[in-house]
Amino acid sequence: MEQNFKLFYGFIKNLREEPTLEKKNEKLYLLRQLEEEVIMFTIAKAEAIESYYDHSKYFAAYVAIMVAFLLAFSKVVPSYVSFIVTAIILLGILYAAVIEKKRRVEAIYLKSLLNQINIDKKNKYNELEKKAAV
Repeated sequence: MEQNFKLFYGFIKNLREEPTLEKKNEKLYLLRQLEEEVIMFTIAKAEAIESYYDHSKYFAAYVAIMVAFLLAFSKVVPSYVSFIVTAIILLGILYAAVIEKKRRVEAIYLKSLLNQINIDKKNKYNELEKKAAV
């Protein structure tokens, strides 16, 4: 599972960071060739990644836990020691959130791109139906 995620994330990152417009267009062309079901599953995967790495919904809990930890720990050891330990733990949590935010941004990028491709495909299909009806 982790290997699949790394490949998925690598593809998204390479697509977004591609330096030349020509290469981006080649990859966009490949994405446009995907079948509707594959696009739907990929959008679902991107949404799952986006949700998994959304730490904003846990921020209040992190703060409450850190305050409780700081208060409880300060009764056992000097307050400056409890503050330092709490700060180190909080910095670790924040560092992980920043690193994982990059993954969330990549997933949002791919989801947005695939949604646009899906809309374009549906618009082209509707245009063909209108022409066929005339």
